[in-house]
Amino acid sequence: MKNKRILLSLYEFHTSSAAIAIDGKIVFACHEDRIIQKKNEIGFPLLSIKKCIKFACIQPEDIDEVIIVNDKDSFKNYNAIVNYLFKRQSRYSIDDWINENKNFWFKNIYENRKYKSYFKCMGGEKKVPNDHYIKTNFYDEKKSVEKNVISLFKEKILLVKRLGIKNAKINFVPHYKCHHYHAFYSSKQRNFNKSLILHCEGDGGKYNQAVSIPTLKGLKFIHGTNKFNLGRLYQWTTLNLNMKPYHDEYKVMGLSPYGDVQKSVKLSKILNKYFKVHKKKFVIEFKSKPKDMYYFFKKIYNNFRFDEVAGGLQHLIEKLLSEWVFKLTSKYRNRSEIFYGGGVAMNVKSNLAISKIKKIKKFFVPLSPADETNVLGALYMMIEKDYLQKNKSLKKIPSLSSPYLGMEYNSYNINSIKKYIGQGKVNILKLEKVAQDLNKGKIIARFSGRSEFGQRALGNRSILASPIYKNIQNKINYSIKSRDFWLPFGLTIIEEDENKYLIRNKFKSSPFMTTCYELKPKYYNFFTCGVHDKDNTVRAQILKKEVNNDYYRLIKELKKITKIGAIVNTSMNFHKYPIVETEEHALDFFKFSKIDGLILNEFYISK
Repeated sequence: MKNKRILLSLYEFHTSSAAIAIDGKIVFACHEDRIIQKKNEIGFPLLSIKKCIKFACIQPEDIDEVIIVNDKDSFKNYNAIVNYLFKRQSRYSIDDWINENKNFWFKNIYENRKYKSYFKCMGGEKKVPNDHYIKTNFYDEKKSVEKNVISLFKEKILLVKRLGIKNAKINFVPHYKCHHYHAFYSSKQRNFNKSLILHCEGDGGKYNQAVSIPTLKGLKFIHGTNKFNLGRLYQWTTLNLNMKPYHDEYKVMGLSPYGDVQKSVKLSKILNKYFKVHKKKFVIEFKSKPKDMYYFFKKIYNNFRFDEVAGGLQHLIEKLLSEWVFKLTSKYRNRSEIFYGGGVAMNVKSNLAISKIKKIKKFFVPLSPADETNVLGALYMMIEKDYLQKNKSLKKIPSLSSPYLGMEYNSYNINSIKKYIGQGKVNILKLEKVAQDLNKGKIIARFSGRSEFGQRALGNRSILASPIYKNIQNKINYSIKSRDFWLPFGLTIIEEDENKYLIRNKFKSSPFMTTCYELKPKYYNFFTCGVHDKDNTVRAQILKKEVNNDYYRLIKELKKITKIGAIVNTSMNFHKYPIVETEEHALDFFKFSKIDGLILNEFYISK
């Protein structure tokens, strides 16, 4: 590997991850939370780094450059450091979030206290988990924020060195930029002259909302703000609905169509008084700044039902984001192809609303556009830099070849499977048999090939079911996933049947479940699962045969029986746990959940 250029990227906040690129091509990426089975894990992704090295068949000293997402702009106050030390987005309970607001934010904002951070009022050193890989005793509020950040960065660098990565240059890169690089360079279809790159999120360092354009000399940022607060509003509204921030925002989105439309719109109009699309800066900022994002809006929400709160918030998000993108496409009339990333881009309903803007000709949301894929954006940032230094055309930077960037595990045979599970039948996999069982209403998990990277299961670590079997949604929800009644599952639809069921939108393709579609009216009462009951939208993965042939063949086998080129697809995980990572995780899921069968590589296990 001495003649190869090897880049390693790390992300350490919620859903910490690592990824590796060799000679300008991203070849592997991994989430720490799946390995340790703690959802949205925060901290140095040590085990993910080791898997990167193992997959690439390299030695640590072969790595040329390490890129760590989040530069000093992401640590401008003590709370940013405490956030990391507490592993806040991962380890906080709902009560913790409420207590933080009560004991820190309320007292600082409404009682004019002068606490430097929520460190002491949330428990101090006792609140710092003992499973950090770095030393955490450096934190000291008697020292400046800058000195604490220097100490934190030194700890990270020391840990990189202790892994044997001795020869690599280490860079800390801006968080917000990574969203732009991932959104644009991951796409197979890129036009440097016709594209706008956008991102929105809760906190991104220098900017949490920005606009850039691709040029042959690199991405150029043309608009930005760190005062975009719609992401934060969604976060604190999630808590106001007694759900968990950084975990349950998707529940709020799923709940939103159930609210009374008139009352939801009424709430949206009230909320809209506090936000505006800035005509000159082309960002969304406060029109009238509230005192805080939790207590202030709580008083407003008290006048509405919980589903009306969700509906009003979602209506506001869709309205303001659509207005923002409309103004941008009106100003930059020759740039009608939109690439969109950041945590807010996980809101597939607002993505659908944006896609309806007439001036847009192409709308692309990349693989899992939230923070976990910043490791991909960080790699693309350095790959772009390498190409420019070598005078190579940026148009030739390889796009993301596949969403299946993780590990492949295949160490079990029939005898070892039988020994592990104790009870159950183990046979050589025959897709015809699986399709027959799915048609009978059985729920079958699939563990096969390399794992998907990102928050969506895309067939290789999935729970599958027939989309037309009666009561199948309730069976999955209540007996396996423990999800709220209003949450729909996704559908995987084979490419040739996309236009049969779905109203076409501006997405050139949707291989990553990052948009939702409107179902054609003739199928409103056809599917029993995989479609939102209230608004007939579908969060769909459109599957091409060449992307995942084995998964495609399974759906084709089911289609022979049902005449439907679609399958229900939801992630294989226990409630409140990450997607399974290993064969042992999958076999435990078979043993302790109420699924009927498990595809484990070339084997089919049934109860």
